[in-house]
Amino acid sequence: MLGSSSVIVTAMVIAERLAASAVKSQDRSGQEYPAARVLAQCLVVICLGSAVDVVSTLGGFHHAAAVFASHNRNAASLLAGSIGSSLWSIFSLPASSALTFLIVAHGRKRSGLTMMTLIAELALIQGISVAVFGSRLLLVSTIASAGFQYVWIKRRAPRVVVYAIAAIALGALSALILSARAASQNQLERGNIFDWFGYSIFDVSLALHSISARVGPAFASPSRAAAALSTLIPHAGSGGINIQSNRLDVISAQAIGNAAQAASSGLPPSLPTSLELAFGLGGAIICAIVVGLISGRLHSGLLSSESGLAGILIGFWGSFVFNGFKSGDLPLDGGSALRTCFYLVLLYWMCKLIVRGKRP
Repeated sequence: MLGSSSVIVTAMVIAERLAASAVKSQDRSGQEYPAARVLAQCLVVICLGSAVDVVSTLGGFHHAAAVFASHNRNAASLLAGSIGSSLWSIFSLPASSALTFLIVAHGRKRSGLTMMTLIAELALIQGISVAVFGSRLLLVSTIASAGFQYVWIKRRAPRVVVYAIAAIALGALSALILSARAASQNQLERGNIFDWFGYSIFDVSLALHSISARVGPAFASPSRAAAALSTLIPHAGSGGINIQSNRLDVISAQAIGNAAQAASSGLPPSLPTSLELAFGLGGAIICAIVVGLISGRLHSGLLSSESGLAGILIGFWGSFVFNGFKSGDLPLDGGSALRTCFYLVLLYWMCKLIVRGKRP
């Protein structure tokens, strides 16, 4: 399994490097991005409104927190038709990405009050994700997003101390969330420190390889292809539940886990594993090359752009890369990401019109 995964990832990385183009090194620190500032505030308002709608739909803060603490996918049925749940799932990460972009872009050159406001808004969104939705994924995705944005703005990688602080914060928060989740499911707390950071992806991938003949057809089923296409349009209620049932982590949990795991967050395989099980080693290598070529051109295009929208999107791209390797579900995650990017582009251009209208 490790050998085949290495070949698949190597093919993807080589293709990405071949497709990538050289980008001029230019520090963008201190530049003004007025449309991005307006967009960030719009996204914050949308997220806060959607969180209020979810809490009210579930009967209050404590009830909502109790529902999401178990990390049970069946909670989606309680929010069938809820616009708040859909808006949160679509815009919580873009809002965090927009805020981190403004924080990193201006740093010390931004006035103290403005910087404190941006940090407070980011902390509020992350706090809602943890306290209400009982999830650490938004925090992890935001950290990945901020790393890509830092490179886009500063043209250099963050210092080692930044990675250390992020790892410590993530570990502490993960331990808190996983302990609460285990308690809500009447399970023993997980004592392995590595469980605080990971999703047992290696174990899941190895287990799936042992039953590849059984899960392979499910990974490449026509229903998954249809679900991937359906992610391009907004879904709530039964449509959203149908998409969840076709996710690879849920299919994996149904194959190698127990009923409780299948109903909760599922068990995500790695990206190389999902490609190999669905298409075989040869097909997985071909898919990896195609994905790498597309990734290289897309990443280079974002790096070379000077607009504030590119700064936000490259953060969103960074989180997508992380989540893509973690969940291994490129079709469904890719469809959802494309839909979100369409909304972001539309909102950004509306914000640009607002900014232009304010100019004398």
